[in-house]
Amino acid sequence: MYFSNVLSPKEVLALFDAVQNFKHKTMLFMGYAAGLHASEVVNLRIIDFGHKVNKKTSYDAILRLS
Repeated sequence: MYFSNVLSPKEVLALFDAVQNFKHKTMLFMGYAAGLHASEVVNLRIIDFGHKVNKKTSYDAILRLS
């Protein structure tokens, strides 16, 4: 069984600080906070905000923007 590497809090902050573009930083924060995959973040639309359903596993992820 293979487990992916987990970033330390210090590494996560360094990752967020390295991103300068506001749009990219927002996408990174949302994806990290909601536990989304990169493809899910890229495919988000305005209509998805507030409620995101994963079609493969049928779980709901609430995206909070505040």
